Amino acid sequence: MVVGDDQQLPATVLSPTAATMGYRRSLLERLRNGGADVMMLQTQYRMHPDISSFPSRHFYHGLLKVGSVQSVPVSVYACVPFLAVVDELSTGSFVALAV
Repeated sequence: MVVGDDQQLPATVLSPTAATMGYRRSLLERLRNGGADVMMLQTQYRMHPDISSFPSRHFYHGLLKVGSVQSVPVSVYACVPFLAVVDELSTGSFVALAV
């Protein structure tokens, strides 16, 4: 199983050779175009409804719905561990990555 969004922005490819080989297309786009079974998750929880209405109309044919964060049980969030990567050599900032 591969999880992702084939409607996201494509990769930035600077090499003309890589571009002619199709590397501007994401892995998910290549899988979908190659005939892989695709299932769209139709409910998003990250964006405000006013913001999500544009991508829903223009990229997802109006199928993207807005869910309520309050409707998601807290236990769903508790099962996702996070890994903090600290870059101490430069600014000391960190990035949290879901594992």
